[in-house]
Amino acid sequence: MCYTLPTESEESVLADLTWLGLNWDEGPDMPLAKYGPYRQSERNEIYSKLAEKLIDEGKAYPCFCTKDELEEMKARQEAEGVPTRYDGTWRDADPDLVAQKMAEGAEYTIRFKVPANARIVIEDAVRGTV
Repeated sequence: MCYTLPTESEESVLADLTWLGLNWDEGPDMPLAKYGPYRQSERNEIYSKLAEKLIDEGKAYPCFCTKDELEEMKARQEAEGVPTRYDGTWRDADPDLVAQKMAEGAEYTIRFKVPANARIVIEDAVRGTV
């Protein structure tokens, strides 16, 4: 594993955590980390494998909507006076079309495949029940 020297902003965060009295066994400021990497920018391989696993398990899917398409969708929903949300355009897309888009190298994002008409409720430490 490659050890990268911390940036000024990272050093500031680590100094703040130390000032708060927090200690850690390993982290981005230590060269012999067992569980790293810790920087999000260095974890792409991990995230890609997990995203692929979610897709393979049917828990997520690639969405090929462009930024413009998403903005148009949001504007339409706002004009209709309904809550804005992604409409699931690519949720159940034809697997052949998805494979074609992937082969073309089309940009996509990964979306969770939430069961239809499901209500997801979480407890947020700041906002309470969401």
